[in-house]
Amino acid sequence: MKRVRPKVLVNLHRHTESLKRSWQPVSQAELSESWIQYGASCELRTVDLRILRSQDPLLLTARLVRGYAQRLRESLDEGSWERCTVALAVFIRSDLCSVLQEFYESLEQLAQLATASNPLDAPEAAGTTARLGRILLNQILAIGSPVRSVRHTH
Repeated sequence: MKRVRPKVLVNLHRHTESLKRSWQPVSQAELSESWIQYGASCELRTVDLRILRSQDPLLLTARLVRGYAQRLRESLDEGSWERCTVALAVFIRSDLCSVLQEFYESLEQLAQLATASNPLDAPEAAGTTARLGRILLNQILAIGSPVRSVRHTH
């Protein structure tokens, strides 16, 4: 019996392949002023911004979150940094509010693992994984404060 890959994983694989070609130097001229300011405030490199900019925000469902979280965990375990950057970019660029209550702990843990996976100044996708993990962790903590307090009162 042939195993069918979920559509989210097929799309993630295609997006990862296109990002592999994007690790060439990027000039700041390719980025808008708002992207440059965001990058400076978050201590991101131009290549990090290019990856974030290339990912359109998604309407996250529980199924999509599980799929991308599973792929991120596998990619972290395998050291497949390019695939990590794609999943991290999806979470960063998408609205997490609707799914954070259900996935707070698992996303927080994945963001911590991504942040700790490599030094922030590591080259190419390894460093991008750590820097995007830090951004996602900060985003989860900022959005998740009310979620965390609600979970602890029940």
